[in-house]
Amino acid sequence: PGVLRVDPVDPENLTDRQEQFVERFTRRGTSREAAVERLQDQARRQQETLERTQPFAERYGIQSQEQLRLNSIHWVIQNPDMHTACVALNSIHWVIQNPDMHTACVAFTDFDLVDKVIPLSGTALSSIEAQMLREFELALSDQYCRHGCNQCAGDCPKAVPVSTIMRYAYYFEGQGREKYAMQKYGNLDTADGSACGDCSAPCTGSCPNNIDVQQQVLRAHSLLTLG
Repeated sequence: PGVLRVDPVDPENLTDRQEQFVERFTRRGTSREAAVERLQDQARRQQETLERTQPFAERYGIQSQEQLRLNSIHWVIQNPDMHTACVALNSIHWVIQNPDMHTACVAFTDFDLVDKVIPLSGTALSSIEAQMLREFELALSDQYCRHGCNQCAGDCPKAVPVSTIMRYAYYFEGQGREKYAMQKYGNLDTADGSACGDCSAPCTGSCPNNIDVQQQVLRAHSLLTLG
């Protein structure tokens, strides 16, 4: 979630990644000019996200996309600059101390994480932790596809399983389970994210959290296929 850098789009000097984006559309019959316009429009939206992300990133010393991930717990634990002000642990803490939540299911990957999470039990979320979570939500809410939400599905003419694809992208980025995520994506028995490449995007505006569905699914497809 979030953006820390946006590559400028120079139609006469596209980056390799931008050229792949354009070729994906031209292979499906879109003119190169129209594909470049789509790329420029995507860059404009990313710039808007960057402008919302930067204040949060600067305030909490976040310098890379990896650090920005909602659940990059291992990075938080080993980073001496983050102390207790981390989104991942704060999120777990919020669940543990919330009377409306029954259970917090945490994937413990090492003993350091156990030592960080267990002491949170029975304690209240501090005002500093709560403020960080509020700022994170304000800055990046429209970049996170909520698990289980499927409200955009009815507007997709190709039956792309958006929620499922975004969950696999979360496995890849948020949990570091790259091989598992790619295997799950490769085994989809429905249309995958490539179907969004030549779509007019009637899903635009259908997400209750204002996520740019087409852009995010195309990004997930690129991530999960290394293409």
